[in-house]
Amino acid sequence: MNSQEKLSMVLEALKNEQGITLGEQLTLGNVCKSIYRGKISGEKVVIKIGISEPEQEEIRRNILGYQEMKMIGAQAVIPQSLQCISVLDLPVIIMEDCGLDFWHAVQQSHNPASLYEKLVQELLSLYKATKSAAEKAVVSLESIRERLVRQYE
Repeated sequence: MNSQEKLSMVLEALKNEQGITLGEQLTLGNVCKSIYRGKISGEKVVIKIGISEPEQEEIRRNILGYQEMKMIGAQAVIPQSLQCISVLDLPVIIMEDCGLDFWHAVQQSHNPASLYEKLVQELLSLYKATKSAAEKAVVSLESIRERLVRQYE
């Protein structure tokens, strides 16, 4: 079965099993190209589907990243209503639709400086929430080293 057939089957299963109404396909995915806007019971969602092996690996890294962010107290920047499921043995992430990505939001804004100011404030809050004692620095650095090794293997 080719990639397009797999994708069609997954999209049909998401419609039938999860009640997802699909919308536009999003085009800013780095590795994963099967990213869609949709709705579940009127709630706007984004659906990310791993069809090829590199896309599946990206989704696995996304899931691991979300777990690590929760562990360090950074859940405020993780999409709410996050579901990580398997459909026809392929990984799928279903998450809230947070609206425009930052690049598009800046392009459409009448006051892009205010978006940058808000971003800096959110990053400052994130920094304060995830800042830890110096003794934990070695553990954090080891975690980063392990992630880099996994990423570049």
